[in-house]
Amino acid sequence: MKVKVVHSVGEGGENNSRDVEIIQELLNQFLSKEFPTFPLLEVNGQVSFNLVKSIKMFQSFRMSVMTGCLQADSVDLVDLQLLYRTEMKG
Repeated sequence: MKVKVVHSVGEGGENNSRDVEIIQELLNQFLSKEFPTFPLLEVNGQVSFNLVKSIKMFQSFRMSVMTGCLQADSVDLVDLQLLYRTEMKG
């Protein structure tokens, strides 16, 4: 099932708890593959220092502007979803 992020997530974002959970799961896939020594995020739907740091790490990895926030319709989010898909509950 395809799960869609509807609102912005991260520093200054709308941070809907379901959207935050989706981003946390996707970022954990990214971290596991690209930064295996970095601790995985707790998937709890809450914004944390480590979530914002992980978003910035992903943005840096993609050579994007490091805002610490993923917009629902951003290229960064589309790439994160394509590259690090995970089976998620709808």
